[in-house]
Amino acid sequence: MDQLVFDAELFVIDDYHLKIMEEYLEFFAYGLSIFLKNDEGIFWLEENEVQTSLVIMPRLVEDILKKEVFSQDIPFVFSSATLSQAGDFSYIAKSLGIDSFTSFTVASPFDYEEQMNLIGHIQEDENAKWEQIGRDLNSTSGKSLVLFSSMQEMNRFRSWADRSEWPFAIVYEGDREISKTVQDFQTEQTTVLCSYSLWEGLDVPGESLIQVIISSLPFPPHDPVFQAKRKHAVNPVQEVDLPYMLLRLRQGIGRLIRSSQDKGTVHLWLTGGQKERYLADLIGVLPVKADFSV
Repeated sequence: MDQLVFDAELFVIDDYHLKIMEEYLEFFAYGLSIFLKNDEGIFWLEENEVQTSLVIMPRLVEDILKKEVFSQDIPFVFSSATLSQAGDFSYIAKSLGIDSFTSFTVASPFDYEEQMNLIGHIQEDENAKWEQIGRDLNSTSGKSLVLFSSMQEMNRFRSWADRSEWPFAIVYEGDREISKTVQDFQTEQTTVLCSYSLWEGLDVPGESLIQVIISSLPFPPHDPVFQAKRKHAVNPVQEVDLPYMLLRLRQGIGRLIRSSQDKGTVHLWLTGGQKERYLADLIGVLPVKADFSV
């Protein structure tokens, strides 16, 4: 019978690596505890060419933040142009697990009435929408950011755009490392950047970005995380979908005016049904008036 021989020297673990192992074991144990508890976890499989992964996370991340972060007796300061909706901070506070807070808002330093033009469009046919977006891109000789609500929507536009010749470069998120894509967009003034995730964090003042085109309202995806949020909401549209969309929309519109010298146009697309259902909510968060009769 073969013997399995261990070299004792191979199993000498210093305190540093022992601590790392303990943290990993604690992490895995916590994940499995969530997996085993009824309705307290969210889990799904992710597959690629190399491996299949089981993803486990708490259903209510805000509970973890409340217990592990905000229960500490130290101050936390949140600052952003899009934390509130009409001065109401309840959505962001609830999503972070914050029960008690002091808040205030200040006026924007930008003159949106002078610096921004906002045009509303009603989508009846997606191909017709692509054609109008193409005309809008040509009207500014590029210099535009086109925001999509998903990678799939961006790829449908790409399939349409690839059938035509453009007098400017069109770059797409995912083709290269994102920092390189953004750098080229900043330096090449006629470039069009198409993205489904750069609704926030993109800061390109000047002539490289004079037009933002929002191809559709950015409602949250139907992934396991948001499906769990919807399942446990009394009114999923009002508690989950609408607040997320309005916050994301404001972030996307905010990509245009980054300095007091910037000027440009925002094109916002929605369907006829969305106009009927959400127009009042949209008007409440848009920085300037828009005519949605186009």
